[in-house]
Amino acid sequence: ILSHYAYVRKSNYLLPELVLPLLVDAVAGRSFIDPEIEARVVEVSARDAQDPLALLEPHEQQVVRMLAQGLTNEQIAER
Repeated sequence: ILSHYAYVRKSNYLLPELVLPLLVDAVAGRSFIDPEIEARVVEVSARDAQDPLALLEPHEQQVVRMLAQGLTNEQIAER
C-alpha cells in the first residue's frame, strides 16, 4: 500500500510504530524517504554539482570534449 508514498530499502523492515504515521502522511499527500537513501541522494547530488560531466556516459563526455575543442558535428561523427 505504501510503496508509492514511502521509499524504504528492501533490507529494512517497516517498524510497526511507523505504519500509522506513514499512512497519515500518505493521506496528506506527503511521502517518506529512508534516511539512508536520502543521505545517498544528497551525496550524489553534491558530487554531480561539482562535476557536471560525471552525469554523462564516457562516450558522451568524449563528444562534449570534442565540441569544446571546436569540432563540428560532422567531424565528431567521423571519429
